Formats: sequence, C-alpha cells, structure tokens
Amino acid sequence: NQCTERVDNGGFEWISDWSIPWTNFTAGYSNFRYHSGARSMRTGIVYAAHNRYSYSDAYQTVYIPSNSRSAWLTLWAYPTSSEPTSLALADQPTAALVQTEALGSDVQYVLLLDSYGNWIDTLIWQRSNSQSWVKYSFDLSRYAGRTLRVQFGTYNDGWSGVTSMYVDDVSLVACP
Repeated sequence: NQCTERVDNGGFEWISDWSIPWTNFTAGYSNFRYHSGARSMRTGIVYAAHNRYSYSDAYQTVYIPSNSRSAWLTLWAYPTSSEPTSLALADQPTAALVQTEALGSDVQYVLLLDSYGNWIDTLIWQRSNSQSWVKYSFDLSRYAGRTLRVQFGTYNDGWSGVTSMYVDDVSLVACP
C-alpha cells in the first residue's frame, strides 16, 4: 500500500482544482509572491487603497481514505497585516457557514469544513505580519473516511489596516 497525495494543484501552478468564492475582494492566483514554483494563492487585501469589508477564500474538497492510519496536511503561508496589533482577534468560528459574520478585526485562517460548508475545525486563526514563509503541519488522521473542505483565507473588516496571506505548497498525504 502506498501513501497518496489527496490535494490537486497544491502549488497553484495552474488555474484548476481550487474553488474561489466571489466576494468583495476575491482571492486569486499570484505570481507576485510564492514559496516554490512560480505561483501561489493570495487571500486578503495587500494595498491600503483597496481596504474594504471582505472575506477572501480558496478551498478544495478532499477525501481521506478510511484505511488511512496517517494523514498530514502541510502548507506554507506568508502572512502580512498592517492592522494594529492592539485590536483583539475575533472569536474563532464554531458554527455553520462561518463566512457570513462581520468580525471585529482582520484575521487569517485555515479551516476544515464539511462538503456543505459547515465548520468542523479551525487549524489557524491569527493576524500575523511575519512577512516570511512559515510552514504549518496538521495531523488529520482522525478524519479518515471523511470528505473535508480545506479552506484558507483572510477576513478584512474594512477599517484600520489591511491583512493578507499568500499560501503555497499545500499537501495532504494519506498513508494506510
């Protein structure tokens, strides 16, 4: 039995495999900043002149085979934010259809949702201005036998600063 890659186009080199919801400031493929290859996915707002209330997301639905004894999600993220650090982070979502709430401040996130868009787990919930590539790894083996939506994005509240996050080299390796 072999390990299998469950994410397609995890390097964002092609315009395929990722769903990008249309919003007030839609996420998009970017060749401006990338970890490897020539492209990444940009979520959020980079330039202050574009500041507005908006969710900015991309997602892919994946299946973790039921015989998976291990399933590791890894991704690289490059977060930026000019939002004041004195503003508290909004509470993490724990309800269905999380992209409908107006939050109190900007936030970068990675969520696990079911195939209908209902919240399952929050993997990242932050507002970071590290301006460097950071690797994240998550053990998803407890979700073996399930279909999940891996969704990442950035929320901007339209006030103060702007927040964005580039994501690249997304991988979900499941092993029996």
